[in-house]
Amino acid sequence: MRTLLIVIAILLSSVTARIAIAEEASLRIGVQDQRPPFSFTDADGELQGFDVEIAWALCFRLAAQCEVLPLAFTALIPGLQEGRIDVAVASMSITAERLPLVDFTDRYYQAANRFVARRDTLPDVSLQDLAGKIIGVKRGTTHDRYLSNAYADSASVRRYSNADEIYIDLALGRLDLALGDAISLTESFLKTDLGAQFDFVGPALSDPEWFGHGEGIAVRKGNTELVGRLNRALRQILGDGTYAEIRDQYFDYDIYGDPATAASSSD
Repeated sequence: MRTLLIVIAILLSSVTARIAIAEEASLRIGVQDQRPPFSFTDADGELQGFDVEIAWALCFRLAAQCEVLPLAFTALIPGLQEGRIDVAVASMSITAERLPLVDFTDRYYQAANRFVARRDTLPDVSLQDLAGKIIGVKRGTTHDRYLSNAYADSASVRRYSNADEIYIDLALGRLDLALGDAISLTESFLKTDLGAQFDFVGPALSDPEWFGHGEGIAVRKGNTELVGRLNRALRQILGDGTYAEIRDQYFDYDIYGDPATAASSSD
């Protein structure tokens, strides 16, 4: 009887292990909904963008079956916590505020943060310069948190769910300026006809207290095993040229290194 129980225990252990491996080999990955050039839907209805391709490259290295899901930025952390997604490859900054909520991999890129305004309308972005101004920002971001703490008493902060709405309101004069990461502002606004009359104003912002330590891949809190696997896969795509190949499809400047060099064509 004792031998039979041992055999049954071994078999059950083996089945449990196979189930765990199968679950780990299937990942639901959240990306931001409509944040070009990082994630967007093309004319054929297909998800494209830097974050999307990084997600698929990591899946290949992990030999995982993956589903990539576009979500609102504010839904990503709750999605991880509630088990709707397993991973977020979504340009999420690694900040002290988020670390109690989710775990992060090493950074996979790093962006400076800038104000943008109509050309020659603002000399700088001091509290005095922005007194009474209306500033647009994407809701729930590090930029939102920074403005809420640094400028709430001098300027009016207007929050948006979609960055495109910010760009439209800037062009229509409903906003005096906006704050965002320099890469997105460069690629999705300043390089477009809508942003032709706009420039960066003030210095690049990269204080870790507000903007963290680069953009990382987020997973459910406590899943250190998955973080380790993702970090190994990230090192592989950085080392074998895959990362550079993906980056070069979307950017003509470094986005991995020091934030002061990101979007260097405009900073």
